[in-house]
Amino acid sequence: MKTINFKYLLLLILLFGTKSFAQVISIGNNTGETIIQKSTVQLPSIPTGEPFNYSIDFQNLDQTKTLSISDVLPQGLCYSASDIVADASFLDFSGNVVSNPNSIPGLIDTSNLPTVTFNIPNNVQRGSFTITVRFCGGITEDGFSVTNNICATYGVGNTNDETFCSSMGLTSTASAINPWGNITKEPLFPAVLGSDGNYYMPTPGGIVNYKIRIEKEPQYASSVFGMLNLTDVSITELFSSCATVTLVSGPGTINTATNSIDLNNDLNGNVPNESAEFIISVDYSGCTFTDGQIVPNTVELNGTPVGETPLTNISSGTANVIAVDNLPAPNLDTAFTKTVEVFNPVPGCLGKYIISVVNNDNRPISFLEISDQLPIEIQPQNINISGLINSASTSDTFDLSVNNGSSTQFPMVLGYSSNPTIWNSSTNNSFSLIADSNTLLYPGDMLQIVVSFTMNSGIQLGSTITNCAHFEGAIIDVPNNINISLNEDSCSSFTIESSEVKLCAVKTVRKANTNDVFVTDITNVIPTDELEFQICVQNNGSMDFNGQLVDVLDARYEFVSVVSSNMPSGTTFNQNGQTLTWSNIDLFQTCSSFSGDYGCINPSNQSYCVTIKVKVKPFTPSGNIDNNATLSGANSNPFTTEYAKVNVIESSVLKFEKEISEDLTNFSQSLTFNPTCGNSVYYKMTVTNLGNKDVLQYQIIDELPAVNDVYFPTILQRTSSFSFASVIDDSSPDFTVSYLNTAPSSTNTPTNFDCSTVTTGNPTSSSMTQTILYESINSLAIGGSSEIIIEAILPSVTSLFSGDKAINSAYLVNCSPDGNIVIPTNMVELNIDAPVCTPLNFSPFTIAVPDLFPLAVEQELSVNRDVNKDKEYGDIDNDGDVDILFSKKDNSTQLPVLYWLENTAGPSNSPIYNLPSVNLNILNARSYRLYDWNNDGCNDIVILGWNAGVVVFINDCNASFTFGSYLLYDLIDYKYADELLMDIGDLNNDGMPDIVISGKHTASPGTIFYEHNGSNVYPFYNLPSPQNYISNGNGVTNPFIPENNGSIPTPEIYDADCDGDLDLFISDPLLPAPNYGGARMYFHENNGGVTNNTLPNVNVIGVSNQFGFLDDPNSSGYNSPLRCDWIITRIVDYFGNGCPIAISYNPCSQKFYYYLQEDCLCPDFYLLSIDDVKAYIKDTQLVLYPNPSSSTIHVSGGNQLEFNYVIFDIQGRKMNNGTYSQGNSIDISNYTNGVYLIKLYQGNKEKTLKFIKQ
Repeated sequence: MKTINFKYLLLLILLFGTKSFAQVISIGNNTGETIIQKSTVQLPSIPTGEPFNYSIDFQNLDQTKTLSISDVLPQGLCYSASDIVADASFLDFSGNVVSNPNSIPGLIDTSNLPTVTFNIPNNVQRGSFTITVRFCGGITEDGFSVTNNICATYGVGNTNDETFCSSMGLTSTASAINPWGNITKEPLFPAVLGSDGNYYMPTPGGIVNYKIRIEKEPQYASSVFGMLNLTDVSITELFSSCATVTLVSGPGTINTATNSIDLNNDLNGNVPNESAEFIISVDYSGCTFTDGQIVPNTVELNGTPVGETPLTNISSGTANVIAVDNLPAPNLDTAFTKTVEVFNPVPGCLGKYIISVVNNDNRPISFLEISDQLPIEIQPQNINISGLINSASTSDTFDLSVNNGSSTQFPMVLGYSSNPTIWNSSTNNSFSLIADSNTLLYPGDMLQIVVSFTMNSGIQLGSTITNCAHFEGAIIDVPNNINISLNEDSCSSFTIESSEVKLCAVKTVRKANTNDVFVTDITNVIPTDELEFQICVQNNGSMDFNGQLVDVLDARYEFVSVVSSNMPSGTTFNQNGQTLTWSNIDLFQTCSSFSGDYGCINPSNQSYCVTIKVKVKPFTPSGNIDNNATLSGANSNPFTTEYAKVNVIESSVLKFEKEISEDLTNFSQSLTFNPTCGNSVYYKMTVTNLGNKDVLQYQIIDELPAVNDVYFPTILQRTSSFSFASVIDDSSPDFTVSYLNTAPSSTNTPTNFDCSTVTTGNPTSSSMTQTILYESINSLAIGGSSEIIIEAILPSVTSLFSGDKAINSAYLVNCSPDGNIVIPTNMVELNIDAPVCTPLNFSPFTIAVPDLFPLAVEQELSVNRDVNKDKEYGDIDNDGDVDILFSKKDNSTQLPVLYWLENTAGPSNSPIYNLPSVNLNILNARSYRLYDWNNDGCNDIVILGWNAGVVVFINDCNASFTFGSYLLYDLIDYKYADELLMDIGDLNNDGMPDIVISGKHTASPGTIFYEHNGSNVYPFYNLPSPQNYISNGNGVTNPFIPENNGSIPTPEIYDADCDGDLDLFISDPLLPAPNYGGARMYFHENNGGVTNNTLPNVNVIGVSNQFGFLDDPNSSGYNSPLRCDWIITRIVDYFGNGCPIAISYNPCSQKFYYYLQEDCLCPDFYLLSIDDVKAYIKDTQLVLYPNPSSSTIHVSGGNQLEFNYVIFDIQGRKMNNGTYSQGNSIDISNYTNGVYLIKLYQGNKEKTLKFIKQ
């Protein structure tokens, strides 16, 4: 499986799942398999229009069930379907990130808004959604509140699905204020502005225009959140009763009866800088004023803020006009200018003429005309005309004529823009702009004409290009008999220069792996932080540039990477230590694309950027790090950037890692482990201070693996499937160690975690331990490091299966004054790989006593050899270990009776057999096998009797047996002979137990196959052809596997090649002349496939010397220990470790031998080779004593003073390791009784010895 790789988490504070200052509601189904948590910010109120989120976190622990979440969004909230998204937090059931969850079909159903349905796919274990909403801006009243609940449906998709909802909801309240309180009124012409700033009108009366503007109060002008709309808006005019008012322009209608203006629309508070503007005309012709009389005109704002009562006179504004006998004269201050913008005055480059007219007079300008005869040295590109014409003007229309051509008419409100096709390319160009007769430029109005051009080729260097524009107009005030003509020229010049390069470069910085904007300086940087520098270069000149960029990184930076893909084609990069060089940079001139000096970097010109990632080196002292870069080339002066400034602050930086090992040597972040080969693993935690400040005090908290554990300080599950049996602190010299029976993360959130959260626990570990607490003894200096080693003991191998895993992580709490920071390690994964089967691979046989059992047991198993040949090994008393079934002669009947030896060692331990044996009182047992006949989980006994049939005795699961039924009858299904031996197992792959009986007799000349026919009563078995009965029950002809005229065959059924079907071994031990010898075993492979009413698909011809069952011929006077007419060989998981051995019994010598598997299940470093197993026989220099021993052992002999050693049990599992010096001892007092091997090392020399613990 895959896990997220959290590598070297440095000061990473993960707050996923913690809801600071949040309202939270949770729901779940009855069994807790699914949990949904919904949260939102907890504030007294939320300004209208301001977005806020509902977060929905979910978890589903049962992949077979479907989760559907329903959320009905409250009325009064504004949102759209696009505001409802899945977050990038989805994980599948293997812990993998689900990429782009928003692309999952049907995940978010918004077809029935305001109801949102989230349909979680079955492969998703956890994730979250975000719903962004807002109280509708402007139209939501202050104090309005909503409550939001959540529901879910969970199940397999039928009527039994659970539906559950939150009993409480999340409540949010809106806040909003009325921002409307600013109304102004300003006189306009025909009122005349005097030099003193006052406006004047004639004493006989006349017309005065006013501009009325409604705005939000200044402090709220740009605000969009928490603003109310103003509805039913009106403006009340307060003026002399002798006057009348007319609305000239504006979004409303005037009521002359009430002298009020009603707005057509509401004023929107949630729109920045929202305003409404009106121009009214007040006619004072019916009024008579005295010279110097002030004529006031007041306006009042009325309206109703949303949700509130109507308001009158919210705000008012007054404009005064002074009546005089003689109006102020025109000030003749109209501004007419022509300027030129040429950053590169070089042929082919771009320039601009900018012509402006601003009416600074106190009266309108009419009959306006602007004309320009452009120089022949330039080629116009386009002309853009814009301006501001007061709405009091009857018209804003102008006519443009180019090169005396036909006029183009346009309104100034839209402006005008042309393309180069209107210009001549070989002669002078000209244009004129004429105002319509009804178009006036009121005081403050303006026009601007921009003509872009390129300079023609062939202009002599140093030439000055001068050009003038002409302006004509008139200031006309008919009622006051004013008509003044305006006639002005404005000129501009530039001088042609030679081409040159104009370099520009900027270096900026930001925190790496963020979307922050690049800036010139940043602060709050700490050692090991990663930064990104951006260097942008540009040529703003009129000549091409080729050169290099050099950045010499400060020695306190470690280079990480560079991205140069945005540099010009052909640019090369080289790093030499701290010096970064980009060579062959082509910055071609583009002076035809911009005209002005717009700074560095010029947004109108092409720029090129590189991004450099660096890391602030560990231990970097606090202070500033300034770094710049230089751009240089052959045809320009070097250009050095301003410094990109980084401020490193004082801080401890803790690197906290965790690793796992099976041998205390090779540590990594994941381990695949076979529990049959060992029962402990080792964790190493290392904390290093990479900062520039000592860590005065800290805690390390290791929460041990457990089902439903989490990766604190997140809520991400570690997905462990088992817990350790126990843990032991192996080494932690810098810490005080204690053990807790709780997991602190289950009751504390990261934001509330500090060094007072967890108190010291128990001094010793126990089976209840859930957490180890390490409290630092000393401070951790800059550059200092501390290491912890923990030994974890696995649970019983019988409780672990392939695919089980324990995910472990720890977290550190910095107790320093600037600390209270929770820092997790990476997650460490222990995967269990316990293969259920590997092909047999036996090493040569060796004598069983005392390795398997003591001599007394062998003698017990060998009595009455004439009737006691067969042996069976298996669990008789249903306690999970291997007992022994054998027979003795009943003195009264002279028939064999079954006995058993109980193994008291328990599962997965070297067997210990109790003497005396127990009589089962089952007579006439010639051959017998353990088999669960009635499928109750306990082994029954199938027996081939002496001059009787094959019967089954049923086990009550407590080693008490009662007769079951006959399976085969003597003289019906077969004919008994003394040498017959049997086995039972499914050879034809139909799921039912078949029986094979082997013998060397005319009535049974080989191995006979009996097929189970599926019946529950006798007859249970058929005799498939070509096998056939001899009449009168005298035996069987054409046996399945004919006898080969050797010794007496013994069958053993076992899946030797691990292909899922049962193979057949036939022990036929006697080897022929001339060498004779013994130990021959034939292998008959099962080729698979189901057969019915025929022989199984098993090879009839057997093959010898397979799987380590090697012939043992006589040689050099040596007679094979396995030479006898019978050799009873059984394959059995003797040690309960999944690594079967073969036990062979020689009735002739009454001795037992065994074949050990040289390489079974376990990694190589655990296993002893066969040379190791036998080395103790050959070793004469080194001796272990006392041997056997109950407490300690010593090594003597040889001339070595010191050894490294490793102790293994007989199953190949490592028990201990260490160093032995002469005069010392090795403690074995805690070992269980049995046989052990010790491997002694020095340099490349090694010896293996055997000892017995008793």
